[in-house]
Amino acid sequence: MPMVLATPKESRSFVPHEVDLETLQTRLEAALGSYVREVRLIRHNGGIILQGRASSFYGKQLAQTVLMRLCDLPVIANDMEVQ
Repeated sequence: MPMVLATPKESRSFVPHEVDLETLQTRLEAALGSYVREVRLIRHNGGIILQGRASSFYGKQLAQTVLMRLCDLPVIANDMEVQ
């Protein structure tokens, strides 16, 4: 079954940047399922660095897109490994 993502207008459930990254990480992993593993988020210079493993380049890009929809902090680096 293909994954259907909300359009930006429908995706108003932002996580404020005061919320801990563990909560945001859990929501990201739940949204992406088997596309990603070992997701880790690091707060750095007012933004977020995305780390972990993705099953494909598509999964890596999808993780970044979903993260941008979940949180108002900028994604300053996507350091996910594709395996």
